[in-house]
Amino acid sequence: MFRYMFEQIVNRWVLISVMLLAACAPTTADESGGSILLWYSLESSDAAVIEILLDRFEETRPGVNVVGVQVDAEQLLTRYITAAQMGLGPDIFIGPSQWISELGAARLIRDISDLGPNVDVFFTAALENVRYEGGLYGLPLSLEPVALYYNTNMVTTPAATLDGLLADAADGRGVALNTDFDYAFWGVQALGGQIFDSEGRVLLNQGGVASWLNWLRSAQDAPGMFLSRDRETLVNLFTAERVAYYTGRPDDLRTLRTALGETAIAATTLPSGQGGTAGPLLFVNALMFNPASSNQQAQLALRLAQFLTNAEQSNTLLREVGFVPSNRRLRINARIYPVVSGFASQVRTSVPVPNTEAMALVLQEGETTFVSVLDGVADAVEAVELATERINTALNLEPVETIVSTCDLEGQLVVWHALSRADNEALESIAEAYQAECPNVSVRIVSWAGSPDLPQTFRTAVAADVGPDLLITSSDWTYDLASTGAVRLITGEVLQRHIPAALETLTYQGSVFALPLSFDLNALYYNSEMVSDPARTLDDLLTDAASGLTVLLPAGFEAAYWGIPAYGGQIFDGVYRVVADGTGGVAAWLAWLDAAQVLPGVQVSFDRQTLDAAFANGEAAYYVGPPSLIAEFERALGAEVVRVTTLPQGPVAAGASLVRTDAVFASAALDPQQADLALHFATFATRADSQRLLTEQTGRLSANVNVVVEDQSSAAGFRNQVSRSVALPRVPQVEALLANGDALYRRVLTGGVDPAVAVAQFAADVNASNGMAEVTAEVTAPPEVTAEVTPELTPEITPDVSAPAPE
Repeated sequence: MFRYMFEQIVNRWVLISVMLLAACAPTTADESGGSILLWYSLESSDAAVIEILLDRFEETRPGVNVVGVQVDAEQLLTRYITAAQMGLGPDIFIGPSQWISELGAARLIRDISDLGPNVDVFFTAALENVRYEGGLYGLPLSLEPVALYYNTNMVTTPAATLDGLLADAADGRGVALNTDFDYAFWGVQALGGQIFDSEGRVLLNQGGVASWLNWLRSAQDAPGMFLSRDRETLVNLFTAERVAYYTGRPDDLRTLRTALGETAIAATTLPSGQGGTAGPLLFVNALMFNPASSNQQAQLALRLAQFLTNAEQSNTLLREVGFVPSNRRLRINARIYPVVSGFASQVRTSVPVPNTEAMALVLQEGETTFVSVLDGVADAVEAVELATERINTALNLEPVETIVSTCDLEGQLVVWHALSRADNEALESIAEAYQAECPNVSVRIVSWAGSPDLPQTFRTAVAADVGPDLLITSSDWTYDLASTGAVRLITGEVLQRHIPAALETLTYQGSVFALPLSFDLNALYYNSEMVSDPARTLDDLLTDAASGLTVLLPAGFEAAYWGIPAYGGQIFDGVYRVVADGTGGVAAWLAWLDAAQVLPGVQVSFDRQTLDAAFANGEAAYYVGPPSLIAEFERALGAEVVRVTTLPQGPVAAGASLVRTDAVFASAALDPQQADLALHFATFATRADSQRLLTEQTGRLSANVNVVVEDQSSAAGFRNQVSRSVALPRVPQVEALLANGDALYRRVLTGGVDPAVAVAQFAADVNASNGMAEVTAEVTAPPEVTAEVTPELTPEITPDVSAPAPE
C-alpha cells in the first residue's frame, strides 16, 4: 500500500514539473525575440558550458531568452514523452539518436526538413543517424564512435593493424576489448564485412562477421588480451595500467583522465585488418525538436541548434567538454587534443546506425550472436547464418544466395591448373555445376599436372594476349604474377567470404589478386588413444615425451617455422632485409629444438616421410604436419583416433605456422566483359557449396569462412590454427630466404653450430643473395634450454608449353 501511494506521489510530481517547465515556453515567437526551452542531461561542469553557450546565443539575438533545464539522464526520455503527449515540454532537447525511431513513430518529434536547415556542415554518416522514414528529425550535436584509447606512458607508436595489436599484447602492452556487439562491430569492416547491400538485404552471413567472431575467439586465448562485455572491468584494467589499450567511446574520457592524468591518455583509430580500415558503429547525440512548438518557435529553436553546432561553439564543446564535433569543417589540433582528434579521425570510417526496423533487428540479433559465439555456445558461421535468416525473414527479404544464383551470362571460359587428378575431377564437377546454373557459359578445365612452371607459361601467354581466362596455382606465385601485371586485382564484397589469413597470402602492395580455393599449413596431430588432453605449451610437449609418449617434429625452415613466433623471433626488418635476430627469438627456438632432439621420446628429423609413416603406424602420440595427411592417417588409425589441435604455445606467443593457399587468378589480358565472366566463375568456385564439394572429393581445406566444419573433426583443428598463422610477405627477398632456410636448421641440428652463430650466417647469406647490406646488430644469445624435464610439469591434356595457342 505504501509503495502504491509513493508511486502516485512521484507521478503527480513529475506531471506538475512537466507542466511548470512547459509554461516557461510561450506558444509564439516573432523574428525579433521570443523564448526557447531546452532540456539536456549533462554533468554539472558540462552543463555550465552549455549555459555559457546559451548566453552567447542570447547576446547575438537581443530579445531572445533561452531557458536551459538540466534533467536526470534516467528520466529525460520518459519525462519528454509524458510532456509531449500533452502538447507540452521543451522546444528542443538533447538526446541519443537511438530515440528517434520510437519518438518519430509516435509523432513526438518534428521533421525539420521543411524548416530549411543547413546540413552541409555535418558528417554524412552523422546525418544518417538523425533521419527517419525520409525525414530529418534532428541535427547531430556530437559523435560517439568507438576508438582505441592508449596509455602514452606505455605505448609510443600505437598498433595500426590487428596483427600489431596482438603483438603488442604479447609483448606486455595488454589490450582491454569490449565485446558487446555495438562496441565490437568495428572488426567486421576490418575483415571485409558489411551490414547491408544496395537493396537493403542483410549481408551478415557473407563471411566478414564470422571471420571477426573467430578472430575474437582466438584473441580470448592470446597473451595480454582481455575481452569482456563488462565495461567497468575493462576501464579498471586500463586505469590500473594493467593494459595499455582500451576500446571505448568519448564518454569514457573523464573517468580515464581522472585516474591517469590528461597527458597519459590519447586515442587513435582502431586497427585495420585484411579487409581494410576498421568501421565502428557511429552513435550520435542529437538535438531534437518538439512538434507542439509553433513554426516560428521551431524556427527559433533551429537557429539555436545551428548555433550550437557551428564551428566556434563546437570548438568550445570540444575543448571544455570533450565532445567529438559533428561539424566536419572544424579542424582539430592532434597535438593539443590527442583524444578528440583520434575519435574524429575514426568518424570517417564509421558505420552509421540508421533508424530503421532492419537496423534494430541487426543490433538485437548481433548482440545475441556475439554472446552465444564468444561464450562458446554456438559456432560462428552457424550462428551468423541463423541470425541473418531471422532478420531477412522478419523483413520479408529474399536471401542473398538465392538471388545471385540466377545467371543469364554467356560466353566461354578456359581454366588452367597443375593440380592432382583428384583435384581435376573436383574442378570438373564444379564446372558442371556452374554450367547447370549458367547454361549459356561453357567452361573448359585444362590440366597441366606435373608442370611446376605453369605460372611462368601463363605469364608468357598473358603477355602475348593469349592463354586462359583463369589460372589456379599456389599463392607462392602472387608476387611474380601481380608485380608483372599478369593478373587482375580482386575487389568487392566477395572478399569477406574468405579467411583473412588466406587473403593475406594473395595480397600484393595492399591489393588482393586472387580468390583462395583452399589453404595449407601445419598443426599438431595427436593420437587420442594415447593422449586425452593434448599439450598446450612447449613445456607440456616435453613433459609428455618424458612420460613415455613419442613426439615427432619435422625439421626445416617451412616445416618448423612455427616455433619462431612462439619465441618472439623476427626475420625481416622494415625493408625486408634479414636481421641478425636482435630479439634472440630465432636462435632460442633453434636451441630448443637442438636440446629436445636428444631427449627420450622426441624425434626431430628432416626425413618427413619416415615421420609420416611412424605416426600412421601408431608409433607416436604427436606429429606436426599438414592437412594433406588427414585421409592417410584416418585410414590407418581410424577417424575417431586422429585429432588435430593448434601448435603449442611458446614463452612469448602461440606457435604460428606458415600458411599458403591455392587460388584462382584472373588474366590481366581479359576485356571487361570477359573479366566479369571469369570473376563470376571464380566466385562460384570458391563459394560455400562448391567448396564443400571440393572438400568431399579431395580433402582440401576450404578458405571460405561460411563452410562449417565439425567441432571434433581434424579439419576443425586446422581451421583453428589458421588464425595463428603467418603469411610470408609477397616480396622478391623471400626467394632467397626459402632457399637458405633449411641450411639454417641443418647447421644447428646436424652440424652442431651455435644457434646465434648460425642465425648470423643465415642473415648474411640471404642478404648477400638479395644484394642488401649487412646490418650490424647486437645478437642476443638464446636462453639456455635444459634437456632435463620433470614429469610434473603426365597431363590429361598436353598443351604446347613453349608456344601456348590462343583459345
